[in-house]
Amino acid sequence: MKQPIGGFKRHLLIFAIACLCALPTLSIQAQAQSANCDLFGPGASASIANPFDPALGFNVFVKNDLKLKNNETEGAVALGGNLIIDGSYQVSVNSKGSFKVGGVPVTLVVGGMVDYRSGNSLQVNNNGYVKIGNPNGSKAWYTDQNGAYSPIRITKDNNYNSTPRLHLQANAQQLGVSAQNNPIFEANLIDFNAAFAQFEASAHTISQMANNANLTNPNGNPISNVNLPNQVKINLQTGVNVLNVTGTDLNKVSVFTYNNQPSANRILIVNVDAPGTFNWNVFNTGGIGEHVAPYILFNFPNTTTLKIQGNGSIIGSLLAPKAHINKASHNNIAGQIVGQSMEQASGENHWFGFAGSIGSQTGGGLPNGSTVTRELDDCSYIIDGNEFTPVASASCTSTPSYVLSGATTGSGTNLSGVALNPGTTTITWTAGTSTYTVNVEIEDNIVPTVIGKDITVYLDENGEVNVSPEDVNNGSSDNCDLTLSLDKLTFSCADLGSNTVTLTGSDEAGNSATTTLTITVEDNIAPTVVTKNITKMVNSATPVTITPQDVLVLNCGSTGISIPQPVPGMGDEEVAFEANCTSDNCTIVSYSLSKTSFTCNDAGQNVVTVTVTD
Repeated sequence: MKQPIGGFKRHLLIFAIACLCALPTLSIQAQAQSANCDLFGPGASASIANPFDPALGFNVFVKNDLKLKNNETEGAVALGGNLIIDGSYQVSVNSKGSFKVGGVPVTLVVGGMVDYRSGNSLQVNNNGYVKIGNPNGSKAWYTDQNGAYSPIRITKDNNYNSTPRLHLQANAQQLGVSAQNNPIFEANLIDFNAAFAQFEASAHTISQMANNANLTNPNGNPISNVNLPNQVKINLQTGVNVLNVTGTDLNKVSVFTYNNQPSANRILIVNVDAPGTFNWNVFNTGGIGEHVAPYILFNFPNTTTLKIQGNGSIIGSLLAPKAHINKASHNNIAGQIVGQSMEQASGENHWFGFAGSIGSQTGGGLPNGSTVTRELDDCSYIIDGNEFTPVASASCTSTPSYVLSGATTGSGTNLSGVALNPGTTTITWTAGTSTYTVNVEIEDNIVPTVIGKDITVYLDENGEVNVSPEDVNNGSSDNCDLTLSLDKLTFSCADLGSNTVTLTGSDEAGNSATTTLTITVEDNIAPTVVTKNITKMVNSATPVTITPQDVLVLNCGSTGISIPQPVPGMGDEEVAFEANCTSDNCTIVSYSLSKTSFTCNDAGQNVVTVTVTD
């Protein structure tokens, strides 16, 4: 990691049969055969059952960062990245979930660190506990500043009452915890990479299920799942009901009415095909209440940014394992939420865990030949456990081995902990005659953090001063290969005073950021003053007036004379004479004398003072 530059004064049941299955997806692909081996993608299983099982009973479960601004989540919350407190928020209001550490219910798990951005507090209710993976920038208070067992707090500084803060309802004595026993700061409690490998595989497999939804218009006439009207009604059949719809068609619906109630025997899955960014104008729901939310699932397998807006509340769980979720709507979500990252500006998240069993949908593994993306960290990506290791069939007698090609090369049998270089690495697994391949793109999308500091510099005897980016660096940083540059490096007499300069931080991936700062240029070298004595004649009638130029040696320069060499065969010698004179490293702006006028009364020697100002 390179450090940034600072401020200056200026300056991221369908089982695989025989060996003909590529992996456990609903669309079975032909693959190399082996008498006793099949390789299935990471996370493969014979039945998806409940796709939210990897969420471990959390209401909100995101892989990376979570930004909470206003309102509440009624259940427990877990995130693999940083928690950003940007307002006043509550978690575990009605449910403490099922996740425990040392027998203590943990209702907030933060894999990274806490960013205390603004607001008053994030309150953890229901006597829930907190786990934070990275302690940087946080102080845990098991007792208050007086040593009393007050509610546990986590603050950004050494002040129990500072805001914003994490504020627990319970105290350490109630929970039986301390800095030595089941501490707040504890990392790697949840394998988010493994969980999201399962989420992505399940989302893909579910998206391949055939549409069988029984839809009608408001008059009861059957309609298809394409080009939906403004109002749609659904008749749920016994079993798993699947509605496959594009994001465009979904946004045409403003009212979605259930003619009968979802239940454990009548589950609804809505597969939304909305690749990239999707702004969902959530419809109004009729015919049901939040109590049936455990049997409704909205699946976004290929959405990378999901903005939730509109006037309707969502009844059902959201499975968007590749998406950044932006909860902008003031309405509520009744169900579990799974996403890459999330920010919530408004509305509530109500705890209704998905309870439907999807049944014997074979699959869940990452498809053969898939391309996945991971974010660079410290100039490489460290493979976490078995995230890219396929599952071998029970009949397999060979030990699967891998070969890396592309941006990273190598081979072996255990990928866990292997570092992948930036770019695309192809991982090819072989067991017998079966192969499984996955392409891993390691990207660096993290913009450098550039911090500068204002500085003051002083001109040298030549009237110049040079500044380097390191002079104004005040802790700039990046995840890989930070380079700092300044838009102006040399300053002269023309730059005296304040100068606004731009400090730029960039990395090899092309990410860059800038900040401005002030470089103040000063000149503290006094002029060199060379004078000469003069004689003036004065008479009784007229005073003699002199100027600074009369007594200052102003013409600097040098001359040379040639001295003939009397020794035969030797050449002449050149001797240079250089005269001292009044000068400055910058421009002289004024001269003054302590006395300029003389009369007969001043006859004799007079001492005057010459002042030269630059």
